[in-house]
Amino acid sequence: MNLLTPMPPLFFVASLLLSLGSILLALRLAPWRALLRVPIRQHLWLGSILFLALFWSLNVNVSGFFALHPLAIATLAILFGWSLAVLAGAMASALWLLINPIFSSQAQGLWSNFFSDHLLSVVVPVSASCLLAYWVGRLPRKNLFAFTLGVGFFGSIVGILATLLVSAALMFSLASEAQWQLYADKAILLLFLAFEEGVINGMMITLFTVLTPDLVKTFDDRAYLDQPP
Repeated sequence: MNLLTPMPPLFFVASLLLSLGSILLALRLAPWRALLRVPIRQHLWLGSILFLALFWSLNVNVSGFFALHPLAIATLAILFGWSLAVLAGAMASALWLLINPIFSSQAQGLWSNFFSDHLLSVVVPVSASCLLAYWVGRLPRKNLFAFTLGVGFFGSIVGILATLLVSAALMFSLASEAQWQLYADKAILLLFLAFEEGVINGMMITLFTVLTPDLVKTFDDRAYLDQPP
């Protein structure tokens, strides 16, 4: 979800603090050595940034207030972990703002909403997906189907629901009354996006887990596939 209209100063400040704080924390925690040590993981990470920016250009303009599109961000969270996914999402958000006018004449993003877009489209769903992946990983019995369905499919849906709750809280408390009313009228569309998001990420996570399990950061093939250590 990308906001298409200027937001009040308090909304901007809150989004700035949460988004920028997440970016700085991600820069500190990111496993740069592990990323640089495996060239294919570097290419996958950089390619994911370009893919997200292009994929988000396939959006729908909702009353000129926000652009709605599948996020596909849960896949990055599972492939690279929280910190690299947050950073990749930040770069994809900036790239989307640069290239989107080329692909769409209706959903024009605003640089002033960069931090709110990053917070709602990246930080919140990535955090929700990583938290669910952590819980699934701590289950006493490991099952490949539970990982792909629980983390890939339901993790994406949980991310959308978390985005809905956080965006509603910010709109209700910090946006203008007119903006809150418009958001409340259209927020139901996020729920319709949830199943589609689950299908897209579920298929992508299943594909990566089956074909290249060594590239999936949150997947332990020894635990799920009963391979000897």
